[in-house]
Amino acid sequence: MSAQYLVYDIETIPETELVEEWKSSGDYEKDRERQKCEEGEEPFAPQACHKIITIGAMVLDRSLHVLSSEVIAGGAVEGNERAQVEGFNKLAGESHPARALTIVDWNGRKFDMPVIQYRAFRYGIPFKWYYGKLPDNKGGISQWSKDYRDRYGGKHLDLVEEWTNRGAFMKCHLKELAMLMGLPGKTGIDGSMVYGAWKDDRKDDIDNYCLEDVWHTGFVMQRMAYLMGKVSKEDYITAAQLLISHIHDTEGHQDFIDKIDEDLVLLKA
Repeated sequence: MSAQYLVYDIETIPETELVEEWKSSGDYEKDRERQKCEEGEEPFAPQACHKIITIGAMVLDRSLHVLSSEVIAGGAVEGNERAQVEGFNKLAGESHPARALTIVDWNGRKFDMPVIQYRAFRYGIPFKWYYGKLPDNKGGISQWSKDYRDRYGGKHLDLVEEWTNRGAFMKCHLKELAMLMGLPGKTGIDGSMVYGAWKDDRKDDIDNYCLEDVWHTGFVMQRMAYLMGKVSKEDYITAAQLLISHIHDTEGHQDFIDKIDEDLVLLKA
């Protein structure tokens, strides 16, 4: 089957050209107060102050069957941000020219894609696929064409927006839905520990965490598609089983594998 969906996640650290200016400004104290940070705890930096250290990606076909998953351009281990953003750009916009991939994420419309946009701007990397018009329902470009950034008609599926009816009720964390369906939620580190792991040179741990969050997002996407009646129970089970098998075939994730409750994931419990 041909590629249809690009599920992705990024990990960042607050170290860019703007972070020191932010820390010395009144905005830093405002952010500290707004976020109710404890003394000595850093408030969450604005998107423009984030540097990408890892991008994880997974490609699915139209039946939600996994085709591949990877950490792009070596991720945190390589430490080359430009190469990671260029790699994501190529995967999303050039690798599958016959079909514009739907990008899928968790809260990515508010954080991940804006950060990628900032870093593409930083390095001068054209994101023509992201800003250009997509074919309309007749396969051409017309007044009905959308771009990826169109919140209601583009090819960007933010699962947070789908889950909360576009903010009609409070969002949850990805790990909460993951654990409800029998997945680990988190193994090793979590998002709050990424900066510390980076300082401790635990870059493999960061890459593994990022890719596992991509898998979590893929599983949740599959379950939501079944919940919404977009796929049958049998098709959901097939897609989820293929993803489980794919993870078993990927080295370095035994703890994640050991914590999967396959009966829950595959609707046997």
